[in-house]
Amino acid sequence: MVSVASVTDPFEAKLLAARLGAEGIVWEFRGSVDGVYPLGPFEILVEQDSLETARLLLDVEAEDDDPEDDGPPPHWSRSNRWFVVLVLVAAVLFVAVRMFSFG
Repeated sequence: MVSVASVTDPFEAKLLAARLGAEGIVWEFRGSVDGVYPLGPFEILVEQDSLETARLLLDVEAEDDDPEDDGPPPHWSRSNRWFVVLVLVAAVLFVAVRMFSFG
């Protein structure tokens, strides 16, 4: 068996393995994907004669991803931050008033 991909996320490893399995490619994990504390990296291994097909399948999957999904999340504007702060302060005041009004 030879390595076709190495990832750090156990969910991603399972997803890629499922894609390979759906196409009839026999695969194997190296790493504790289903362990109590799954820590990467996780390698996905395939048989030598399936390596080229597996690489093509996984490359096609990577090209289908939406490039706009890959960037960092947009930053909140200043007004959004103040709104969140005001809602949190209102919630804390509400809880404080409820606690002291019954005591």
